[in-house]
Formats: sequence, C-alpha cells, structure tokens
Amino acid sequence: MEKGIRIVRDRIRNLSVRKTIILYLAISLVCSFLLSAAITRLAYKTRQRIWWKYTDQERYFEAIEKEEGGYLAEI
Repeated sequence: MEKGIRIVRDRIRNLSVRKTIILYLAISLVCSFLLSAAITRLAYKTRQRIWWKYTDQERYFEAIEKEEGGYLAEI
C-alpha cells in the first residue's frame, strides 16, 4: 500500500506545468462543487426552520388534511 502511494506521489511530482494546472483545476472544481452543495443544503434547512417558526401549525395541518388530489396547501 505504501509503495502504491509513493508511486502516485512521484507521478504527481513529475507532471508538466500544464498537466499540474489541469490537475489543480479539476481538484478545485470538485471541492467547490461539494462545498456549494453543502452550503445549499444548509441554507434550505435553515429556511425551513425559520418558516416553521412563523407558521400557524394548527392551520397548516388543517389545510393539509383538507387538500385533495395533487393540490398543495399554501399558508
């Protein structure tokens, strides 16, 4: 296992400048995508919590019970 890691490390060290830039660009692109997905999820959950604090929960559940078919009850 350690030998495999050493081989990968040596290959990365011996890359040309152009390939190194492409590698770093790909790594930063993947990291930024994962970070933006995490931030989006956190913002959605925070928005839901804030919305729920200001919603009349009794009216909300009554509207949900009365809804028919595919209609969504909005309060």
